Amino acid sequence: TVMRSMDLYYQYLNAGFHLPIGAGTDKMSEGIPVGSNRLYARFAGSPTYDAWLEGLKAGNGFVTNGPMLTFEVDGHTSGDVVKFEGRKEVKARATARSILPFASLEIIVNGESAAIQEKAKQVGGIYQMEIEATLDLQRSSWVAARVAEEPGMHQRILPRGLTVFAHTNPLYYLRSGAKVREAGSIAYLQKYVKGATHWLN
Repeated sequence: TVMRSMDLYYQYLNAGFHLPIGAGTDKMSEGIPVGSNRLYARFAGSPTYDAWLEGLKAGNGFVTNGPMLTFEVDGHTSGDVVKFEGRKEVKARATARSILPFASLEIIVNGESAAIQEKAKQVGGIYQMEIEATLDLQRSSWVAARVAEEPGMHQRILPRGLTVFAHTNPLYYLRSGAKVREAGSIAYLQKYVKGATHWLN
C-alpha cells in the first residue's frame, strides 16, 4: 500500500532530512492512466517547467491521485521553516476536495496523527472536508496533511487496487534551530542501510 512507502519517507523526515515529497505515474501497462499520480507545486511568475521544478525542490506543494489539498499552519505553508524557542502553540488548517470518495483528512506531526476528521460531505458531486487543530509543539517537528480513502472503496474506483490518497509536503518547526531527531527513526534507517548493503553484496 502507499502507506508502506510513506512510512519510509517519515523515517527520513524524523531523522532530520528535509526531503520534498514527489510523485509520478508508474506506467508499466495500460492499467493506470498517465498523470494519475502527480505533484502540484506553487511557483512565482510564468507557468514553466523550470518554475515547477523550483517549486518541487522548495517542497511547497502536495502529491495526489485525485484529491486537491490546501494546508497552512499559522499562515505558513508547506516547505516553510519556522524557528522557535521553548514551546509553541500553532493552529493548523487543511481542506480537501475530491471527485472520489475518501474517508479521512489528517494533520500529521512527526509521522503521527495529531488530528483527524472523518466522513467527507458530498456537495454537487464533490467530496469535501476540512480540519483545524491546535498543536502544542515542544520539540522540533515537521507538520503535514494527509487524505485517505474509504476502506475497500478502491476496488471499485482505481485500477490495480490503488487507494485514494493525497499528502502535502511538510513544513518544519525547529526548536532553537535544531533539526528533528527521532532516535527510533535514526536506528531504523541505520538498519535499513545495512540491510540494503547486505542485499547488494
